[in-house]
Amino acid sequence: MRVIEQLLWALVASAFAAEPDLDSPYAPIYFDRESYSWTDKVRITIVAPSWNAHRHGIDSIGGIESHAVTVSTRGGGIGPYKLTETAPNSGIFAGEVLLTGFIHDADGDGRPDTRPRTAGAGPNGGMIEAERDDAVTVSFEFSDGRVLTESAPVRWNTGFVDIKESAGGAAIRVIDADMNLNPESADTLQADVVSGQDPAGVRIELAETSAASGLFEGEVTFTTTGPSSGSRLRTGPGDAVVAKYYDRTLPAPHSTSDGLEISARLEMGGHEPWAGAQEHPLLITDARGSEEPAAAGTQLQVHAGLGGIGAPGLGFVWILQITGPGGAVDSLSWISGEMSEGSVDLSRSWIPEEPGPYIIESFVWNSLEESVPLAAPASVTYTVEQRG
Repeated sequence: MRVIEQLLWALVASAFAAEPDLDSPYAPIYFDRESYSWTDKVRITIVAPSWNAHRHGIDSIGGIESHAVTVSTRGGGIGPYKLTETAPNSGIFAGEVLLTGFIHDADGDGRPDTRPRTAGAGPNGGMIEAERDDAVTVSFEFSDGRVLTESAPVRWNTGFVDIKESAGGAAIRVIDADMNLNPESADTLQADVVSGQDPAGVRIELAETSAASGLFEGEVTFTTTGPSSGSRLRTGPGDAVVAKYYDRTLPAPHSTSDGLEISARLEMGGHEPWAGAQEHPLLITDARGSEEPAAAGTQLQVHAGLGGIGAPGLGFVWILQITGPGGAVDSLSWISGEMSEGSVDLSRSWIPEEPGPYIIESFVWNSLEESVPLAAPASVTYTVEQRG
């Protein structure tokens, strides 16, 4: 049964549940992402209509030893961990846990960038240590001897660097979810920018576009007369400008002590989409499959169908960027794959935290490294309503 159908059935069933049906352990567990990095925030949802005991009140599950929810990684575990109902009579219970990583110098300054710790009782504020190659596991003892479990992988990612010409200089962008060290506030990282005129170049600070986005942006200006200084880089006619980022959080088979320099060269004018490119319209739905505007805090799905962009076996990467009401990037994610016969259906989950208009943009490239468009970009504005 599809996820949307399961959630719809759960919502219908919740209206008739007066007490837990211990003989029917229906309580699917969902994560807000398919995978996590070592210091991400993990949002947990358990659809348990049988535990919706009070039609007009907010119930909770998991907070007692006899029917506990536990959250664990290889680094530790917490539980019983209470999850609370999202609304009266919903039968949907939610909570959050922060992954706190392990001792590691992620930015190369000689000091650890994490404070690993494990504690918490829910529904929010829980903390669990996590390793580089790990998994976060949620278990719910629905009834005596009946334990339901779901896991999601925890892993490091290889960073990505991009450089684009801007007015009087260049815009530098680094995507590295592993450097989202504090998912509740915006982080920073550093990148080097060099040119043929100045091979030593300058080191600039890139700021995360929003808390937990994993997208870092900064600007460098060009001068043809003065020396390089601060965020100003000396260049000359026909000069090449290269942005460099040193990634110290690499996935296996690298070791945790390995590092890798990732670079991007300034391309003037960019690429045109492939001649066979077709549009890929976007669709946003809630858990019931409804396309009506949803309230802040609701888990949504962004769907895209890719068809006509190339022959079966053609590699692609689908990039989804969501910009919030304040103009900052609220979410950035991507999926890599290969084309098959017909079309490829893709979707990503997203939870808007604030009301207002969000701009959802979708890009289809041949790869993150080459950034050659395979389809025209798609964009839609979705308005999120106030919480009820």
